[in-house]
Amino acid sequence: MQFRNFLSLGSLAVMLLGTSVVSAKDSENEILELFVVPYHVQLNEGETRVMSANAFYADGTYVRGVEGVEWRSSNPESVPVSQNGTIFAAQKGATSIHASLNGHKASQPGTVLVGEASVDELQIEISNTNVMVGQTVDVMVNATFSDGETEDVTGAVTWERVTNDDAFEVEGRKLTGLNEGYGYLIAHFDGSKSDAVRIDVNDAGYLDLMILPGSTTMAVGSTMTPTLRAFTSSGMVNIDASEASYELSKQGIVKANLNGSLTAIGKGQVAVYAIAGNIKSSQPMVITVE
Repeated sequence: MQFRNFLSLGSLAVMLLGTSVVSAKDSENEILELFVVPYHVQLNEGETRVMSANAFYADGTYVRGVEGVEWRSSNPESVPVSQNGTIFAAQKGATSIHASLNGHKASQPGTVLVGEASVDELQIEISNTNVMVGQTVDVMVNATFSDGETEDVTGAVTWERVTNDDAFEVEGRKLTGLNEGYGYLIAHFDGSKSDAVRIDVNDAGYLDLMILPGSTTMAVGSTMTPTLRAFTSSGMVNIDASEASYELSKQGIVKANLNGSLTAIGKGQVAVYAIAGNIKSSQPMVITVE
């Protein structure tokens, strides 16, 4: 989506300027973004492909196939790259192809797969799953392949949002909280998909929630009330347990009461997460009932 927006702006600039070709040498203004093209390439051993880079400038100019790009391969033994952007599939594996122009690095490298290596696992990595309305956090996806290689494939994934609240949006490597609520984020790449990651969005100003103690032991029939503390931009505040709800990893071990307390009802171990202000505690309280 971001790429299309840049393209439309560039096209508009071309029409306004009355020219169809803009040389990179004629554009001396600041580079806002550099794109590696294509984002995802799959080759057999011995094959070659020419990579290119497109640049979006501060004046709205969008330049295809800019010159003077410096290329770098994350795995030159598998896929070396020449200074004109030509890649060679030397051996099986996964490689990232990085580009830079006048000191500006492309935010997303191109991903090159050589051979029949398949994706074993996709993993979403996000700086914070508890997001405030209007807050933007970094998100990326790593793919682990059948040959043991792991590569950042964020630029080539398709994002899937599962949310009834339109709680957040994702563009490239950025996730932004839109409305109070929650949802799940899933990444799709090369026929594989990641596990769903829950994203909580709140407008109460909570950055994180803590439930204490971190672990405790209870007897069947006993009751305890956890201590809840929320972190905000200005410090830490206590939260009344009666205003919170709980998410349990197992049923039949403890039950949550309306006043915020927990009662042990069966033997076993359960992880208890607290939810308040539409934000879920990043760490659980582990209860062992004996």
